[in-house]
Amino acid sequence: MKIGIVISVYDKLYEVQKQVEIIRSWKGEYEIGVSCDNPDLWKKLEKLDIDFLVKPRHIPILDEGFANRKTPWATKDEAKKHYSIRLRAAECVRSGCWHATEHTNCDYIIHVHADFWMLDENKV
Repeated sequence: MKIGIVISVYDKLYEVQKQVEIIRSWKGEYEIGVSCDNPDLWKKLEKLDIDFLVKPRHIPILDEGFANRKTPWATKDEAKKHYSIRLRAAECVRSGCWHATEHTNCDYIIHVHADFWMLDENKV
């Protein structure tokens, strides 16, 4: 059984490095991909022992007028600060998992954020 693991990240290179090291130390068959919307991090990520690197669709920070729209999950001030960040994070997950689904032969695909380390292969 082959498992694809997609790690989404913006600027946490160290966390991605450690997660890749942990996964590569396991005995199973894993295909590791990284989804990252930070062009400054790409060259560093390309040097890691990963199988694929995905650049999600860029979603710009929205202007204040759009971000002021009422949202069911946030106060008006939170929406101003975080609406675009939430959209960008969701796009990063979506594009990484889509790529793994369409371009790998994995039986299962798991997504994790860079700062959430999977430490025990048996729990996966």
